[in-house]
Amino acid sequence: MLKSFRSSHLLEVNDPIQAAALLEPNTLRFLTPFMGQRCSADRVAREMDLSLNTLLYQIKRLIKLGFLEQVEQISRSGRSIKLYQASAELFFIPFQATPFASPEDMLLREYEPLYRKFLAAFIEAATQMVNLTALHDIGLCVSRDGEGRMCVQHGAHPLRELNVNPLEPHAPAILIRWEDSLQLDFEDAKAMQLELFELLERYGAKQGSGTYVAHIALAPAKQE
Repeated sequence: MLKSFRSSHLLEVNDPIQAAALLEPNTLRFLTPFMGQRCSADRVAREMDLSLNTLLYQIKRLIKLGFLEQVEQISRSGRSIKLYQASAELFFIPFQATPFASPEDMLLREYEPLYRKFLAAFIEAATQMVNLTALHDIGLCVSRDGEGRMCVQHGAHPLRELNVNPLEPHAPAILIRWEDSLQLDFEDAKAMQLELFELLERYGAKQGSGTYVAHIALAPAKQE
């Protein structure tokens, strides 16, 4: 049995073994068709293009884990049809029950694939913009910054004349910029937070022909 808190719509999974099982791609794949609806094994097997035996094995596993329930049994044409549904509409795993070593690792699981997707799209657009055809043309530049500190930054070969400004009207709509030393009063930081949020909300409501990956972030720098 799950050591869990249960409400009509929420199942809080506190057992680390069951929590790890819930995060497995296979568990999520087979649980998805039963979320918020009652389904028979036959129907789901057809929709997932699987053999009935394969799906029944997964159903038994999900029931044993406590994530799936048989909610109804219907007699039809001389046979009994069992209907299954996920045990809750929302599963919550407290951090202590997750397999992650830190909250940072937990967030990386969610955001790293998105950031990799962003970087791949950015690099593709940037290389087309400057017509970089060889890996020798890009790399890391190691130098001193304006305050005399050594820094490492990605970029094109220093001797390569690019003559391209990404802010020009016909250049690709790309931007990647980090500011790790903004000096702001709290009121200014809150104003910036609100403006960034409203900016993303405003453009997120548009229904344009292209698809873009955007990342906006702001946080107080950790004092060292």
